Amino acid sequence: MIPSASTLKKLKDQAKKYTSAQIDTNLKKLPTKYYGNDPKAIFTSIDNRRDNTSKSEFETEKQFQERIEKENSLPIIGKISLDDIWSLQANGTRFEYSADTAEMNIYLDLGYDYIFFNEKNQKAISLSSVEINYGSYTASNSYGARTVVKSSDHERYAAIPYNYHEFPYVDAGSKNYIVLKISVGITEAIKTKNDMRVLLIAELIYPLISEKERYREATFSSPYTGLNLDRYIHINLNEIWIYNQKTGQIYSKIRKSVPVEASEKNTQ
Repeated sequence: MIPSASTLKKLKDQAKKYTSAQIDTNLKKLPTKYYGNDPKAIFTSIDNRRDNTSKSEFETEKQFQERIEKENSLPIIGKISLDDIWSLQANGTRFEYSADTAEMNIYLDLGYDYIFFNEKNQKAISLSSVEINYGSYTASNSYGARTVVKSSDHERYAAIPYNYHEFPYVDAGSKNYIVLKISVGITEAIKTKNDMRVLLIAELIYPLISEKERYREATFSSPYTGLNLDRYIHINLNEIWIYNQKTGQIYSKIRKSVPVEASEKNTQ
């Protein structure tokens, strides 16, 4: 996928909203308009580094090991290294208020790309989706019928949390969530619901990253085509923060706890 000039400018502008600084987990309040670290920048940096992990025929084993150790000690982005703490904003989280209990119920979707990961019992949390190319063209079949096909290619970034079961979650077939609650008055809920976000505080774990491609072929009943490049960052969750992106207010820092059975929660 080769982005157009306008898309490249859009991607560059979008990257500016992220920070290359490590999160301070002792913070009482985040900066306003906080998005965390850029998943695309993290993935790209690690991917570029992996390209240099093969031993050259012109270097000794000792030289090779020294080079790898040096590269692993270098920051991934900014001053953040492999062993540091990362902040990743979750995408597509559902917030539902209960006036009866004065609580905001937060459903962090673990079902991203569920079919692909189900065989390994892995879950994935969507982080971002970037449209790379788009357009349309006229197609016809062997009978001469014509239709306009819309084409759109995407880069999709997601996190694979290997220890998701250490947080309150619901496992109900194709619907999987980490389910969180915070107490908030109805007036405040009405005012702030649309600005609430979820931040994953995490460490990277091996294999660090992975990816796969999916191609969608157009049909007459569904005239849409495109290539999806799914890119995954592998993590262990330390905490999950609920915060207000507009003001930076942190409502809650959720740490590891006992899993919740699917039958005990209603995720509908």
